[in-house]
This record gives sequence, structure tokens and C-alpha cells, in this order.
Amino acid sequence: MTPRRWAFFIGLVVLALAAGTGGAVALEEHDPFCAACHTEPETTYVRQIEMAQTQGFAETLAAFHALPTDADADGVRCIDCHGGVGVRGRVMALATAAGDTVKFVSGRYEQPAHLSEPFPDETCIQCHADYADDPAFENHVHWAFAEEGAPTDIRCADCHVSHAPGNDFDLYLSRPVVFPLCEECHAALGRGPTDMGQ
Repeated sequence: MTPRRWAFFIGLVVLALAAGTGGAVALEEHDPFCAACHTEPETTYVRQIEMAQTQGFAETLAAFHALPTDADADGVRCIDCHGGVGVRGRVMALATAAGDTVKFVSGRYEQPAHLSEPFPDETCIQCHADYADDPAFENHVHWAFAEEGAPTDIRCADCHVSHAPGNDFDLYLSRPVVFPLCEECHAALGRGPTDMGQ
């Protein structure tokens, strides 16, 4: 193949990749698009979100976030949390999505899908920075442990589980999920209750 044909071929490949990426970025704004490949449990999550939007009651934290607010008439979409934070996070999310697409198209995609990387706190803080900046919240036990260099690595999403049933009264905290994390941290620090009896 001549250099000119190679350049033309490479140009077509780059153009196709750019068009595909642009199309996917536009489509990922719609939660049902995510559930088209990510079948279960994602289709259940999308149903929970749609039910919350029509009934005004959210069974999960993710569905609660999807409810329209004064600040965001559309509510939060799947991609708002699963799209990565910052340029590096976004590139990593797009690369993961591209890999998932190849696996799905080739029939090698495993269901249910699992997060390959845990959500960093920055995912939550991009919308909830007011809590991180609130002087009253600064004294919250989690921030104190982080400053002390506690030997645990508990993130916002470890306790505030997005897709576990709960209610907004208790910030969607589930005792069977949260209490073992509290006990683990208390044991590592050598203080606090280590048997919270769920």
C-alpha cells in the first residue's frame, strides 16, 4: 500500500473512532442507553430511577439523586457518577467503556458487570462540596480519621451505597453495610465499639 493510501486509511480510522466516541458521549446522557449493554442489575437501577421520577419516591440513593431539583431540573444521570472525575478520570472511564463495548460486541461480556475501580470521594464531592467545606462537617469523624492517617480506607460510597434500598431519612445508610465498616475502623484504631450488634 502506498504512503498516501496508508494516510487515507489511518484518517478514516481516526474519523470513525472520533464519530463513534462522539456518538457514545451523546448517548451516554440517557440512562436507558447504559442499560442496553449493562443488563442486570443495571436495568433494575434504571427502572428504580424511572419509578422515582414518576412517583417522587426513591428507593435507592441513585434514584434519589435522579429526582429533579431546583439546581438540576434533569436530576443526576448514571454517567454523572460513572463518567470519571477530571480529565484523567474521564479518559479512564471512556477507555473502560470502549473495552466493555468490544467485549459486548464480541460476546465476551460478563454479566453482571462489576466496577473495576471503586468510586473516589471526588465523585461525590463534585456535587457535595458544600459538605466538605462546611465547618460543622469538618469535625465529622471521617475527616478526622483521614487527617490522623487512619489505617482504613473508607470512602463516601462505602457507607452511602448508591444502589442499595434505603430511605433519605437516614441518608440511605444500611446498617448491615455500615456497621461492619464502623467496627473494622474502630478495631484498627483501638477505640470505639467493635460489636455494634446489627
